Amino acid sequence: MDTLEPQFDYAPAPTQGGPSILRARYGMLAGGAWSEAAGGVFATVDPATEKPLAEVARASSDDVERAVRAARRGYEKYWRKLRPSERAKHLFRLSRAVSERARELALVQTLDAGTPIRRSREHDVPSAIATLFTYAGWADKLAWAVRAGERTRPLGVVASFGSGSSPALEAACALGPALAAGNAAIFVPSEHAPLAALVLAQAGLEADLPPGVLSIVTGDARTRNAFVDNADVDAIATGGAREACAAIARALAGTQRRAVLRPELPGIVIVCDDAPLDAAVEGIVRSALLERGPYAPDALRVLVQESILSETIALLHERLRTLRIGDPLDENSDGGPALTDARREDLETFVTAALEAGATVARGVGPLPERGFWHVPAVPLFGFRTIAEALEKAHAFGRIGGAGIWTSSGQGAVYLAERLAAETVWCNGYARFDPTTYAGGAAALRAYLHT
Repeated sequence: MDTLEPQFDYAPAPTQGGPSILRARYGMLAGGAWSEAAGGVFATVDPATEKPLAEVARASSDDVERAVRAARRGYEKYWRKLRPSERAKHLFRLSRAVSERARELALVQTLDAGTPIRRSREHDVPSAIATLFTYAGWADKLAWAVRAGERTRPLGVVASFGSGSSPALEAACALGPALAAGNAAIFVPSEHAPLAALVLAQAGLEADLPPGVLSIVTGDARTRNAFVDNADVDAIATGGAREACAAIARALAGTQRRAVLRPELPGIVIVCDDAPLDAAVEGIVRSALLERGPYAPDALRVLVQESILSETIALLHERLRTLRIGDPLDENSDGGPALTDARREDLETFVTAALEAGATVARGVGPLPERGFWHVPAVPLFGFRTIAEALEKAHAFGRIGGAGIWTSSGQGAVYLAERLAAETVWCNGYARFDPTTYAGGAAALRAYLHT
């Protein structure tokens, strides 16, 4: 079935604007003003074409020191002295300024990260705005984020690192709780997709945040290491690879500085034999291929009860062959490229390892563009006979980030959810986040507070 061609042809529907919306060169935001970096510049590349998009400041250790000093001044002089209700007003203005730049932000993310424009415009950017708006509402309600009787105070200066997955949303998720908790926030986007954070930085200037309270510092691994080594940074927050998170934890061990770590973990989907199968298949495709949120959805493992495994594989083949993988700026595109060539190779390695572990792999079809970091969509599926076997196989993959359970039985869903060692569990869905939920609100805020 891998040789089947898509059933329909679509005329191109390119989004207007494209690369013309970009500047030729971007500086870093520190101390309430744009500046060049002593470390020079680097080129950010369109993952769909491998063509350079813009030059971006590469912060050196001296630039990092300057940004940290500015953040400390902003925290001590302005942010910590403001009443929580005044901080809330600034954050509401920030969310409004981002919403006014929503179209630009969606285009920039699509160009820089390869996210399909429909995904950027209809999910990532609205979710980023909603996240900032929600944390603005939390700014004067911090007493409700901790246990009764506990008093709260901010940590001070927080530096957060991006991984390049949904850049606009991850910037909002890093900055929102840190600022709402009363900290000065520095965000270091991934060097592979830094431009969305820089658009958000401009919105921060338009929102009239006090100088130094919000900083966007661009660079590479050396830039991030300089923040980790800087003793005047009170907390380091990051997601991404588990190895990188572990290295930061080791570096901060034995100090008074806090590590807020969100390592990318594998995701699990369990499809029971009483699941609404058509909906489950569509959910699997969207979860594994089209969503670009937390929990490394491109490395999703799908466990299907053996009595419906053959039917599920057939339906997945049929659905995958109709996916449109192409130009992220085309309104018709369902999927885009990997962020980097290394990530593309990781996806291919993941599929190979799944086959060696006994999985059946449902694949999409080509052809793929000649340039860019493209890969054929693929979903590894493992069979299970009993619920006990499903739990055993799920936990054999190690610690689970998110788990989706597809079933028509509420009791069965609760039974599985209570026994899965997963950070988040969804029923008949996957990776559906809302900033107003417990995990996205109070729990995130506590990480940025002394109690």
